[in-house]
Amino acid sequence: MAETVLELNNVSKYYQKQAAIKDINLEIQQGEIIGIAGPNGAGKTTLLKIISGLIPNYQGSLTLYQSKNTKELLTARQQLGALIEGPAFFPNLTAKQNLKYFAMQRNITEEGRIDEVLDLVHLSHTANKKFKSFSLGMKQRLGIALALIHRPKLLILDEPINGLDPEGIIQLRHLFKSLSENSQTTLIISSHILSELENIATRFLVIDQGQMIEQFTYSELMERKKPVINIQTNDLDRTISLIKEHFPTIKIGTTKKSIQLFDFDGIEPYQINEMMVKQGLQVNAFYHQIYPLEELFVDIISKNRGQNISAASLVEPTEK
Repeated sequence: MAETVLELNNVSKYYQKQAAIKDINLEIQQGEIIGIAGPNGAGKTTLLKIISGLIPNYQGSLTLYQSKNTKELLTARQQLGALIEGPAFFPNLTAKQNLKYFAMQRNITEEGRIDEVLDLVHLSHTANKKFKSFSLGMKQRLGIALALIHRPKLLILDEPINGLDPEGIIQLRHLFKSLSENSQTTLIISSHILSELENIATRFLVIDQGQMIEQFTYSELMERKKPVINIQTNDLDRTISLIKEHFPTIKIGTTKKSIQLFDFDGIEPYQINEMMVKQGLQVNAFYHQIYPLEELFVDIISKNRGQNISAASLVEPTEK
């Protein structure tokens, strides 16, 4: 049975009377990759700071590797590495010099470790380049290298792929998966790039207005992702009426230029297309796609806020 790394019980943080996060309950096992999603200001960073010890005053209880009180948590957090709100390095020192400085602060004397972490984040070729000349993506890579330098068992990353190019995103994706699978490192990652979370995470948490409103595993996500049929015709209003008449169980969403069909189990897409042609409609586009994580996320947030907003009405489809 996997070791429990972290437990949160009714954890809340208030600024004056405003809740940044409220009544968060969570249990995380060793080796999981937790993906945290939520709108700007939802409380993601506050939650990560509390877990990391950067916000010491909060309500509720936190247990990290069976440690609960302040002194025990200080020791337990030595097994934690974090990158939150961007790395802070000395601008006139090189990447290697910066890591050497912080390694000395942590009494890390392992020979070759600095070169090893630079290689892990693909910065070996710029080890002697000054930090002030680094791009945003390179700064992120160096921040991750610093978070890894002491071989943490728990890694907390806030928007780790911010500023990275596609190649860099793929490289870090492989690194994160390798840490989880080969070293049993536990990762907690927040990101606004939901498609990338989908490629990495084993479990997803959705936070809105300071509260955790939903969580699901990767396998549960795959079950929930819905197929969608996107349609463009010369008369959208008539198309909607005909679909409601001939296929009353299908759910219909609309955008400015098209309609989208959901929940059409047992109905073949060709049957819908055939009906429209027989009814004299000019079908300009008809394509089938899987319901993206972004649209599922919008639906979850909308329902939490009591809004009757279909994700289909908020996201313009991309034709393939």
